[in-house]
Amino acid sequence: MANRLSDNDAVAFEEHLRLCETCRLLVTRHKAVERAAVVLNHNKSARDSNGLLRPDSAPTPIAPPHKTVTVETATAPRSTVFDSPTQTRPLWSRSMPAKRFVLTVAAIMFAGGLFWVLTHHRAGKTAGGDETTVAVPSEPTLPVELSPKEAPAPAVPALEPVVPAATVLAAPVEAAPIQAAPGIPEPGPAGFFAVGTDIETLAQVVGSKRCGQAVSALKARVVSNPNEVRSWVLLTQCYAKRRRWRETVEAYDNITRYGDKAAVASVQSEIARARSAIEAETNAPAVSPVPKLTE
Repeated sequence: MANRLSDNDAVAFEEHLRLCETCRLLVTRHKAVERAAVVLNHNKSARDSNGLLRPDSAPTPIAPPHKTVTVETATAPRSTVFDSPTQTRPLWSRSMPAKRFVLTVAAIMFAGGLFWVLTHHRAGKTAGGDETTVAVPSEPTLPVELSPKEAPAPAVPALEPVVPAATVLAAPVEAAPIQAAPGIPEPGPAGFFAVGTDIETLAQVVGSKRCGQAVSALKARVVSNPNEVRSWVLLTQCYAKRRRWRETVEAYDNITRYGDKAAVASVQSEIARARSAIEAETNAPAVSPVPKLTE
């Protein structure tokens, strides 16, 4: 048992090992401090008089040693690689707050502008109202239904007489006393009566010299209400005054469909003249014969 150490020797050996470990740690820490000092000196030399980095030199990051030894005290917090005052933050970390601010301001301005446009548009519609302009067709198509026994009429050229040039030139002069006739309201801006004109006014217009201005309003009335026999009667008389014979016969056919004897009797002179004119032009019978009314 000569090789066995005594208790005092064992204690001394353990103390020796502890001192060796402490020395090794001190040497490692000293090397790390020297390395950091070299990097700091390099970064200081790479800056100009204002403390800014030169374009041709970049800061050298402090590389941690193979084994970092940190000493924590009550006064000095733990130091890291990015805590050095010579280090600069990445570009993206510095520009992100500015980008976020710009995007936020742009979004707020866009939302405010959209809200302003919608609010003023709705306010304008509420104040002014939806103004709907009703266009009065000049010559709407009549809903004429022919019976199966009736044959379609052959194509006939326009029967309206040719107006001499002297009459056309004198039209503005003759229009003034006609428009000033008492008892009949003035037509609209386009020279025609509106669609909503009442039937009594249209009857007065048909009885005057300007019945052609009531054709559009009468057509609109018979399209919206085909059962109104008086509108068909006025339309038949108006067509007869304008010598539009085929339209006269078609309107008369709609009157006979409802079997109103008084209405049929009121337009007998017009329908007779229309049939005579059509027979003279085409040497053929009229489009539809006069039906016999049963008592």
